[in-house]
Amino acid sequence: MSSPTLRSRTFTLAGRTLTTLTPTALSFFIWVAASGVAYSQAPASGGPTPSPPGAAVYFIDIKNGDTLSPKSIIHFGLRGMGVAPAGSDRENSGHHHLLVDSELPPLDQPIPSDFTHLHFGAGQTEADVSLPPGEHTLQLLLGDKGHIPHSPPLRFGLVNMGVAPAGVEKANTGHHHLMVDVALPPLDQPIPNDFNHLHFGAGQTEAQITLPLGQHTLQLLLGDENHVAHEPPVYSKPIRLTVTATGRRPAPRRIASQ
Repeated sequence: MSSPTLRSRTFTLAGRTLTTLTPTALSFFIWVAASGVAYSQAPASGGPTPSPPGAAVYFIDIKNGDTLSPKSIIHFGLRGMGVAPAGSDRENSGHHHLLVDSELPPLDQPIPSDFTHLHFGAGQTEADVSLPPGEHTLQLLLGDKGHIPHSPPLRFGLVNMGVAPAGVEKANTGHHHLMVDVALPPLDQPIPNDFNHLHFGAGQTEAQITLPLGQHTLQLLLGDENHVAHEPPVYSKPIRLTVTATGRRPAPRRIASQ
């Protein structure tokens, strides 16, 4: 069920160094276990094509903070799946899309095709990319035969940052904390450690959690080596879930006629 198909890397061009941190995305894979099953009140992420457990896309020859020439060949890696051209019905396959200085598109719709969403529908695994001097963010997103991300489309993605265990002092890294049915804590103090503030100090990027039946709110907050939020803080938008006995959305209540 844990299927990573998205990674991101940030680099600079023409000798400029990366001096600012601009986190723009934070995600974390969550399993929900309960006496019922959770569904999200938001549209489901990913399209109709499943991705197998353990699948991942990655950049082969660049990493965060790299400096490249204005024109460079970038190689795409894929683990646990095969590359197939757009339109192919081959099982457990997809083709690459390179996002340049762009947020993720809706993950249950076809990926746009423009100068910031580059398609490699012929099954290419490398690209000759030309970018102007300056800082840029690249992300890889795998698409199915119809250019729609797989489901699940990603396991984790941290733009401009990496995951490191608690206690490890490493630049531009942190570890996840999951807020359950609670507001964000004070951001200049260590994040509490209790049933509503779950710590993943070993560097985990997924969690299996148990929730009672009913509505719940989940939110991610990244912490540094001392469990304190970064400056500026890196956190996700809260999501609302409902856990039901069947995993199906509850039927709307009917108002009895008088």
